[in-house]
Amino acid sequence: MTVRLITDPPDYKGAIAAADALARAQGWDGRLIGEYGRSEGLYDLARELAKPVARGEMPLAHALAALIVETLSQERSGALDGLKAPDVMHLKRHLLHGGVEREEVRRGLAAYRIERLIRPMIAIRKRSNAILAEAHGVNGAAGFPLAEAEVNDLVDTELFQALPRTVRRQLHVG
Repeated sequence: MTVRLITDPPDYKGAIAAADALARAQGWDGRLIGEYGRSEGLYDLARELAKPVARGEMPLAHALAALIVETLSQERSGALDGLKAPDVMHLKRHLLHGGVEREEVRRGLAAYRIERLIRPMIAIRKRSNAILAEAHGVNGAAGFPLAEAEVNDLVDTELFQALPRTVRRQLHVG
């Protein structure tokens, strides 16, 4: 892979081809492109891509490639209003990384709140469906930062950890 300096003249076809090649090499099929298409504002796409990157639905490299392609097309269409493409890309990258960090904090906080809620429920031997419903309620109150499967896994892990050590060993081995 060749590295180009930012001062080199832009090669739009080469950048788009490089982004496509990177996406194909890492096995991404491009399903999220329809959901996160071109946006109205200059930096909207960078904010929108933070959630799928934080959830693991899209690799960071693909989000950066999408931002590069968007910046180049904005430069080509004149939407940058005299701003330089490398400066705009730098800010987009900063917004993306900040959004990913913010989403990771939201996700960690939701997981912590779920654990704090369900541990006493497990201790008094509440039914697992009631525990699961409360966990999904906490996730919903936080704005659904965790996917449904992640909440289920979190509850299953807490239920497993609450079992006596001998039972855990038998379940783990068997």
